[in-house]
Amino acid sequence: MTYTKITDGIVDAYPYTLDRLRTDFPDTSFPANLDPDSLAAFGVFQVHEPESLPNFNTGTQRLEQGNPKLVNGKWTKDYIVVEIPEVDRKAAQDAHWDAIKLVRERKGQLGGYLVAGKWFHSDLKSQTQQLGLARKADRIEAAGGNMNTPFPGPGPGGILVWKTMDGSWVPMTPALAQQIFAAAEAQDLALFAHAESLRAQGLQVDNPFTVDVEAGWPATYQGI
Repeated sequence: MTYTKITDGIVDAYPYTLDRLRTDFPDTSFPANLDPDSLAAFGVFQVHEPESLPNFNTGTQRLEQGNPKLVNGKWTKDYIVVEIPEVDRKAAQDAHWDAIKLVRERKGQLGGYLVAGKWFHSDLKSQTQQLGLARKADRIEAAGGNMNTPFPGPGPGGILVWKTMDGSWVPMTPALAQQIFAAAEAQDLALFAHAESLRAQGLQVDNPFTVDVEAGWPATYQGI
């Protein structure tokens, strides 16, 4: 419960606690549970919530609590509508953009990309490996090689097999390497485009956080 101390009908202290009451009156023995009448004898009254809050624009205004006031015989919290300074709105927009970028980075590094029915890892190490394979694939293609013959490697039959995000392994061919690299580029572009779209939406409304930073992103593995 919240209390206030009233002196001569004027708010003397708010908020006021029962511990402070005992400190203010050290020579008085108070029971463990103080009833309203006992508190009133010391000018202490419970502060009630108002029946309704004033209307305000959540993007340009905020509510601040002033001293309580008497409403229908009860001391009641008084909320005041205060204009939010422009710097605060800018700070909210910046915080919204930071939140968007965190989602973009999470999806970019952990979300993967779908190629030929399989999700491939998109972390930086995997992207580096995939880029190397794509370059090899480009050289094989330029030389007129078979794009569907798997790369040599330590897998069964002496071929390169690649672990996908669901834990299964697939033969890595030059054609698949090129498809993975193309999917990575497309996913990066899509993620950055959607991030900018969310940012633009946040700048167009009073409260940027009414724009859900998790909504509308390109598909990722298991919705990461």
